[in-house]
Amino acid sequence: SHSLHHTCCTMSSIAIREVENIDREVKRLLKEIDEQLQRIENGLASSSVDLPLSASQQVSEKIEYVKTRIKTMEIELQTVANRETARKFKPVIRDHRARLKEFEQNLQWTQHAAGDADVAEYEEEDLLNNEDNAIAYGRKLQNETSNAADR
Repeated sequence: SHSLHHTCCTMSSIAIREVENIDREVKRLLKEIDEQLQRIENGLASSSVDLPLSASQQVSEKIEYVKTRIKTMEIELQTVANRETARKFKPVIRDHRARLKEFEQNLQWTQHAAGDADVAEYEEEDLLNNEDNAIAYGRKLQNETSNAADR
């Protein structure tokens, strides 16, 4: 029975090592995502830089990948015999998840901004591009004005 206990412990220490490795990898990737997002945002700020959509595509793929790594971390943690050690990683994983969520929101924002970057007067432009809309919009304005005049 002694040897059995032994394998259990080494297995669990392997799991912990694995979790620590993934943790390091996730931290590195989060840092990369952060830097890439900042580059994208800076690129948007200086509109001279034409940002390839692939930039945000890359970030979004990296975010998805990190999600799977965090999931793996959780699965590995379930096999860790020492609950104390496992519990230590709970807040770590929560942190990673929170960072990811932040990055996803930033990414959506940058994608949205990238779409609108060249069109400052976003809605006005849209109306002009779509003549029917523009005419309808004009009618609506006229109606509103004449209604106001009737009051």
